[in-house]
Amino acid sequence: MDNQRQLINELEEETKTLSTAPMVGAKVAAPLRLLIVWMRGIVDELQRIKERLDDLEARQ
Repeated sequence: MDNQRQLINELEEETKTLSTAPMVGAKVAAPLRLLIVWMRGIVDELQRIKERLDDLEARQ
């Protein structure tokens, strides 16, 4: 999960740079920010699922 979080952070940094581009930057950056939030939520949920599965395996 750490690799995914690192990639998301890199995408966020690139989005900040892109948002400063004239004309098109702001139009493209806003949807990318929403995508970043969505991706973080998915990674967090996958981490919780993995932890639950690990707990179940430990109980068996």
